[in-house]
Amino acid sequence: MKSSNSYIKRIANPLYEIMYKMSHHANAVMEKRKSLDFSQFKLLMMITEEPDSNQKTLADCVGITQAGMSKTILNLEKKGIIVSEINKNNRRERRLVITELGKQLLQENMQPIEELSDQLFSALTPKEVDTLEAILQKLLDRLDST
Repeated sequence: MKSSNSYIKRIANPLYEIMYKMSHHANAVMEKRKSLDFSQFKLLMMITEEPDSNQKTLADCVGITQAGMSKTILNLEKKGIIVSEINKNNRRERRLVITELGKQLLQENMQPIEELSDQLFSALTPKEVDTLEAILQKLLDRLDST
């Protein structure tokens, strides 16, 4: 069995570098459009995919602190991109809802992200993409079970 350090060098570091470079590229594209930054884009994606998620869960998924999430939410609310409503199931929680402007910005910024993903994954065969997806899901499941 390989040492943990070997896994970090061989796998974790390249995964981190890929995510960093994709995030950096996405930020650059979005900065030119002067609409959203990548963490705001990820938040809008998460709200769309998991509409009943609470603020802590969203912060964890986006990869920012709860304080950072509060600041991001306030900023997006001021711009009219999202609105915050009281969660009907838990009145202590607030539910975030994307406005029509937010949906429009999400759609506009989706195209360059999809183009980058297509460019990146075109280096793999469809079978390799399926294998990579299965491996990553297996690793995520392992992390979720710990």
